[in-house]
Amino acid sequence: MKITVVGSGTAGSLTSAFLAKEFPNATVEMIHSEKVGIIGVGESITPHLPGLLGGLGVDEKKFMRETDAVFKYGNNMEDWTDTPDGPDVLRMFYWSNGLDKDFTWENVTSTFPNEIKTTDVWLDVYRNGSAPDLNVYHHNAEGYQYCKDLKMPFDDNGNYLLPATATYAYHIDAEKTSPWIRENVCKAYGVIETIAHVEKVNTNEEGISSIVLDNGREVTSDIWVDCTGLNRVLIGALTNEIHTYTANKVNSAWVCPIEYEDKEKEQVNYTRSIRRDMGWQFSIALTNRIGTGLVYSDEYFTDEEALEYWHSIIKGRQIREPRKLKWTPGRLKTPNVGNTFAVGMAAGFIDPLEANAVVSSISCMKRIAWMLQRDYDKDYYNRKVTYYFDDIADFTAVHYTLSRRGDNHFWQDMRRIGRELDHKGLVKKKYYEQANCMDSVVGYVTAFPDVNWLDIANNWVQDLDDWPTKSSPQQQEAYIRRIRNEKLLHEIQSSNNKKSIDDFMKMYNNVNEYDKGLNKWPTEYFGKMFGSAYMNRHTTNSKKVQA
Repeated sequence: MKITVVGSGTAGSLTSAFLAKEFPNATVEMIHSEKVGIIGVGESITPHLPGLLGGLGVDEKKFMRETDAVFKYGNNMEDWTDTPDGPDVLRMFYWSNGLDKDFTWENVTSTFPNEIKTTDVWLDVYRNGSAPDLNVYHHNAEGYQYCKDLKMPFDDNGNYLLPATATYAYHIDAEKTSPWIRENVCKAYGVIETIAHVEKVNTNEEGISSIVLDNGREVTSDIWVDCTGLNRVLIGALTNEIHTYTANKVNSAWVCPIEYEDKEKEQVNYTRSIRRDMGWQFSIALTNRIGTGLVYSDEYFTDEEALEYWHSIIKGRQIREPRKLKWTPGRLKTPNVGNTFAVGMAAGFIDPLEANAVVSSISCMKRIAWMLQRDYDKDYYNRKVTYYFDDIADFTAVHYTLSRRGDNHFWQDMRRIGRELDHKGLVKKKYYEQANCMDSVVGYVTAFPDVNWLDIANNWVQDLDDWPTKSSPQQQEAYIRRIRNEKLLHEIQSSNNKKSIDDFMKMYNNVNEYDKGLNKWPTEYFGKMFGSAYMNRHTTNSKKVQA
């Protein structure tokens, strides 16, 4: 079998490596053009990427060192709600167990009938007054203190202080990540790299029959994978039918890297998503700089207005001049046509909010593998991938439509849309849907489990009194006892850990230091949780990538 991937950004390089690993007897060729640049100025990642890299055998320490990466433990939604700003509104990417040591995420975070969800217990202890602040006392409390104090959850010997079930993610330099994966992972799995520009795409009744490159070579393949982003070089020759998300208004961004002004305060171990009058700003702290941008809607603000506003925010700190990004919030109606699959932004893109770009790419590549490894019907990929993007669209939209902040036409219109579409009801409905349980996250049905929808309802000050739950008083007591004990424990650990994030990352990235505790990291757990060996439930071909 021949698999050809066109595009070598984060989506293309990861997809090529993953498919080469999953299909060791196949020939995997990755074709990319030097005429096409990389979009990102810095990327915020969800915990799915550490899992994927672990499954690929990547040396995490070397990867982070050479992509200027920083550990990420949450996402702080600043100034979106009427609640106080700052670390108290952190929403973590922790999908860990929430009861006692006998419970695991595998058997408490599902929504199957007669099973108790961790989030049910969390909600009940809040409503009975045992947990006055959900942001502190829900199951994310394990990492809350470290984000609040800007400390890293490691002791001086490199031992990880959070439980193995506590997830983490990264901030990475997007411009360095793709070349690193190509060089250190794709080559290890035998991916053939071809640098050329696609000049022509030939089609037939099965999809794509061949492509012609600018060097004159005609390429044939059994399977084609389009990772060319919004250019849609391959899939665009077969379909251009787009499903647009009318409730998702932001469609533009000015982006640029900026210098640190006060690194000790600005280098945080979480992503900052800051509501602004014209939309919102992302701030992604790396080891050497900050990747940032203003996301807005050109339906309400001109590009010139947005750029002027953006300059007033960054105040001359840009390392490079801001550049403009533009997209239509939507997805392909059929991201799989015959032998051709669209992955990542080629399949769809809505909004950079909540770091959904890379995880959607991972979901797509997993679906391709499962479809090829199993006797799935031809519409499997289209059903699953379109739902994935629809769910992202819903989740990102309610951030705007339920926000009580902002007085201009943009924010007023977003609240109107939320009322017309009953987004309060949507959030509640999503919480109880089977498709938004933790089991579905691990199965790449959704990027956002029930706890994230509950976070939205809580932090955006929605009424939770009529949300039915099933937890018992005994479970509630056990839960609050554990959380209080662990909160106290981590407060002590955090206070004893005096290293700033910058100092820690310098030590961690030192080639000759800080290896002692690495064998105690939860890398193996992540590989099982989000990696292909666990997900596919079959023997996969993994190798240690030596870099």
